Amino acid sequence: MATAVHVSAVSVPAASSLEDIQTACASSEAILGPLMAIGNNRTDTVLTFDTGKRPPDDETVIQQTVGGTPIAPPGLTLVCSGHAFVTGQLTMLAGFAKPRG
Repeated sequence: MATAVHVSAVSVPAASSLEDIQTACASSEAILGPLMAIGNNRTDTVLTFDTGKRPPDDETVIQQTVGGTPIAPPGLTLVCSGHAFVTGQLTMLAGFAKPRG
């Protein structure tokens, strides 16, 4: 039997800065649940959240990847990565969080 996944997507304007994307992620996680995907819809950045889980205690950290490879900051693990718009440029981003049980 298939398990239902409850998700909600939030669009962030393509012209937004990385800081703006981080702010949108943090405010959305507090209401919707943890970040599960970063991507785009060809015009905007799209952040997807798992609404079937409770909001995380610590917000996800979004960073630009180095050479397309996500490198986790100390104490954090990779949650997701994808191509998103940062100040109008398609950029590879990754989301990192403290390990979630």
